Amino acid sequence: MPGLSAVPGIGKASIQKLERLGVRDTDGLLYLLPRRYLDLRPVPVAAIETEGEWVTVKGRIVQAHARPTRRRGLCLAEAELRDASGAIRLVWFFQSSFQRRLRPPVAPGAVCLATGRVRRAGLEFQLHDVMIHEDEPQDPLLPIYPLVEGLSQKRLRAWVQWALEHAVPDETLPVALLERTGTPPIGRALAMLHRPKELAEPEAGRRRLALGELFAYRLEAERTRKAADALAARPLPESLIPVAQFEAKLPFSLTNAQRRALAEISRDLAASRPMRRLLNGDVGSGKTVVAAYGALRAVLAGGQALVLAPTRLLAEQHQRTLGSLLSPWGVRVELVVSGTQGAERERILTEAGAGTPMVVVGTHALLSASFEAKNALFGVVDEQHRFGVEQREALDRHGRMHLLAMSATPIPRTFAMALFAEMDVSFLDERPPGRLPVDTRWIHPDKRAEVYAFVRREVMRGRQAYIVCPRVNPDTGEEDDGAAAEAFAAKLAATWLSDLAVGHVHGRMAPKEQEEAMRAFRDGKIQALVSTTVIEVGVDVPNASVMVIERADLFGLAQLHQLRGRIGRGNHQSYCLLVADPKSEVALRRVNVLRKYADGYKIAEIDLALRGPGEFLGFRQSGRSDFRFVDFSKDFDLMERIREWAAAEGRAEPV
Repeated sequence: MPGLSAVPGIGKASIQKLERLGVRDTDGLLYLLPRRYLDLRPVPVAAIETEGEWVTVKGRIVQAHARPTRRRGLCLAEAELRDASGAIRLVWFFQSSFQRRLRPPVAPGAVCLATGRVRRAGLEFQLHDVMIHEDEPQDPLLPIYPLVEGLSQKRLRAWVQWALEHAVPDETLPVALLERTGTPPIGRALAMLHRPKELAEPEAGRRRLALGELFAYRLEAERTRKAADALAARPLPESLIPVAQFEAKLPFSLTNAQRRALAEISRDLAASRPMRRLLNGDVGSGKTVVAAYGALRAVLAGGQALVLAPTRLLAEQHQRTLGSLLSPWGVRVELVVSGTQGAERERILTEAGAGTPMVVVGTHALLSASFEAKNALFGVVDEQHRFGVEQREALDRHGRMHLLAMSATPIPRTFAMALFAEMDVSFLDERPPGRLPVDTRWIHPDKRAEVYAFVRREVMRGRQAYIVCPRVNPDTGEEDDGAAAEAFAAKLAATWLSDLAVGHVHGRMAPKEQEEAMRAFRDGKIQALVSTTVIEVGVDVPNASVMVIERADLFGLAQLHQLRGRIGRGNHQSYCLLVADPKSEVALRRVNVLRKYADGYKIAEIDLALRGPGEFLGFRQSGRSDFRFVDFSKDFDLMERIREWAAAEGRAEPV
């Protein structure tokens, strides 16, 4: 591909400015998507009715004048344009060094084409930020690109046009795939993005670029899977412990979703290739019992199972839960965290290094050089998006093991298939029977005193409460409205909850302090815990029946659902109180969606449509930040077409 210096009119200074936009060659110019498009097809003045939209009008200038502003060289022009349907005032700024004999850029009597943003002035509409077109535009839609200081739209359009004429890349996708998806070849797609003739063309062009990204990702995922399949792992046959026999000794009945996931994992473990499976399930859907089955298979085969958790408290919880689930088979569950010291640590490290059959639960300590598992056959990564790709793969240094990644962030099924194409995916889309739905209510901040009176009554009945705030410290100049965890905890302890044990926890506290606060809450020493979102991934406290989320309109939808999942784990009715005064339509919709739906997968679909995939799973942690053109709220079908094409070509079985 040609470098930027090959483009006429681009010098060293312009190259530096373009690099700030991420443009380093002609491909960068071609793949720089316009932010929006101006429709240059004129509409009648009388048809203008929506404030804020950009429109183009054509007519005769009946009057025009200009005057200087306080800023040197900047002038204000005003004109009246009339067409057959009516008249409208045009207002815009322009540069002029001749302010003494100032003339407007257009003269009365001239017929011109003008584009501007609609503003209301009293009972009439005006056009502001006007652009006067000197010539009739060749294309009806004008692209508006992102800019940095020193670049103009006119110059950038000229450079992109040169690249369209001289530097379009060759098509790399199979013709059969383009036909199956109904997307244009790359040259046509880029022209549709930069010189569209119809309003639908830019979206069609974007989908072709999205298809290219998804296709490249699919091929890379294929290579990853084939490389993994080529490596041998020790089979763990179901005869070691049939699923039915495992369930028979559990203190509860499995859901159908759990049985389905166990059957899928059982088949994987029996194979000689290493399992690579994602277990996706809502908070409280029972992922740990599924992981326990895989760990049991490994130990009964004479091997070891490793369970990696993001926090010490969660690791401790897993040790207790797994120890209870696996006790009928006499399986040992050990804990290795930063607090495991002295003789206890040495004993565990020695036995792990000797290959003693057991389950070892830990945090990043499992990845340290001092820990070595001689006979690891099965691995679990809990809250997998909290770990980087390298950290997850680091478990493999203990030996080629079967790996189960778990995520409590519900992921729409097709989205998961696209995002984790190198893994198989199991879904837990049922909650254990008997759990009462969380009563979710939206409360205006004016009724905050009533909210905490309710919290106090619940605590007096023996329950506990979470109070979640969106920020740690008060913003300068902002009244204490519940947005600061420490300050709000102090306020509650001095007022509405003065006779309760109120604690606080947030991400800026030292890890040891966070753990102490969470442990005190778990043990009932704290009755009301004021926190930030650090509790989003936390320990189970079945006695917690109330969650108050202050300024709920400042949280994302998936995050609100995750927080709500901290309650409703016991036998008591639980309540989630959303204290909010949403100002935007999106914020209002988030609050209402949470009130209406309890299904995490339904909420995830809505959340994905509301805010796109950019931060949906914490991509920076999961290593999936490289989709520039894919919009998963619109492009689900492209992944399905790619799978169909791959199956038809014999490249891979449909996922």
